[in-house]
Amino acid sequence: YQCSVPGCLKSYSWASGLSNHTQSIHFRRKHFCDVPGCLKLFSSSSGLYRHQRIAHQGRRYDCGVPGCLQSYPSTWMLSIHQQTIHEKQGFHCAIPDV
Repeated sequence: YQCSVPGCLKSYSWASGLSNHTQSIHFRRKHFCDVPGCLKLFSSSSGLYRHQRIAHQGRRYDCGVPGCLQSYPSTWMLSIHQQTIHEKQGFHCAIPDV
């Protein structure tokens, strides 16, 4: 699915991707957080939903490693912390050097 806006070369495998692109880039449709005092805005409703869930629902996931006081708003962020800090797992490129 090719974007039909003159000069835009974006293309997508799915119609929904093209629709999201058109709305957020060319029509500049914005989604505002409606929590009082929060001035965040997003180009997609999914971005707004993720923000509200993480920033405003208040649930935190504690690290659990003795002596570590870190907590995170999502299990994904907690997992990254545990892998990089406590398990010392870096992220390495799988493509061998040439």
